[in-house]
Amino acid sequence: MDLLELRAIAREVVVQACELTADLQKRLLSAEIRAKSDLSPVTVADFASQALITLLLAARCPGLPLVGEEDARAPREDAALAAKVHESVQKFIPEVTLEQVLEALDKGSHPGGEGRFWVLDPIDGTKGFLRKDQFAVCLCMIDNGKVLVAALGCPSLPVDPPPAELGCVFLAARGQGATQLDLASGRERAIHVSEAVDPSSCSYVESMESGHSSHGAHARIAGRLHMLPPIRAQTGTSRSGTSPPAR
Repeated sequence: MDLLELRAIAREVVVQACELTADLQKRLLSAEIRAKSDLSPVTVADFASQALITLLLAARCPGLPLVGEEDARAPREDAALAAKVHESVQKFIPEVTLEQVLEALDKGSHPGGEGRFWVLDPIDGTKGFLRKDQFAVCLCMIDNGKVLVAALGCPSLPVDPPPAELGCVFLAARGQGATQLDLASGRERAIHVSEAVDPSSCSYVESMESGHSSHGAHARIAGRLHMLPPIRAQTGTSRSGTSPPAR
């Protein structure tokens, strides 16, 4: 299977996972939030997104292993949780059984390393998801340490600067460039990094969660370069935070 075929598969499954997770985010209830052993929150959407993607990948490129974020332990111990996960996946694969969903969740146990395999984070940014804010569905294909194809689904991210339509997927294949897919229209366009410009006209991107990065260190560096304030991904906003001090 060539890179363009793998890219098309990644696009298809991530687009469907974006639809699933966006719908669940709108209907999220506090009772559907659990805690992992590391105390980070996990929801029905995490399990459903991983199960859906795993099942779709198995049908389109069988035999390729997966490094996944979740497993079936929690759903197997909680019948209500398992039923909600099953129901969510059934909207996309009507004939799927509960046991097939649970088995799919347990197929994300590949250790990685050598060879060719998929890597999946079904919801990257769970805290943002729970705030009904930004999150991403992340999928890539690795071959002996090299990324071959990747898809980053962002259901709540504006396609263009606000107030544009929400929902896009960023796609790339090794040596083939990158594109941005508009989930609403299906339009896909090439994207690339900006050419070298004056730092004073540039901003930078950082995590909304200060625990994931050092906002202070970023601000000091940006201040010395006289850069604009950071962009922190939030629904309907462009720039946030305070201007870094000039030094």
